[in-house]
Amino acid sequence: MSIQLATPFHPGDIDPGVIYDHVELSNFAGDFIGRVISFCFQRGTLDAAGVFIPGKIAPLRFTVEDIPARGAMPERLEYSKMMAELTLDGELASSSVARIIYTYVLKNGIFVGTPVEPNA
Repeated sequence: MSIQLATPFHPGDIDPGVIYDHVELSNFAGDFIGRVISFCFQRGTLDAAGVFIPGKIAPLRFTVEDIPARGAMPERLEYSKMMAELTLDGELASSSVARIIYTYVLKNGIFVGTPVEPNA
């Protein structure tokens, strides 16, 4: 899955003549005890077959965590809210986590665009 960006990104001299119009989740790691998840999105494009081609720019890195220090307020428990959406329903745990990450970044305006299924 990737996200087709509403506003494409122009990498300039790093990748001349190319416009990155998609982002794709490249990896994630979770600390379920510490209530932290980190993930990276790579900018790039899709080829004619719908396969994501990563760009030359370093991935964008994000971290979502709860802030449990001294009387944490429910509105600051971002990780807990995110993981509350975790359902397996016959899918792999990694697929479910990837799905909630895509939902999170779109819902929170980190990326503005449209999800694209592979080879759709």
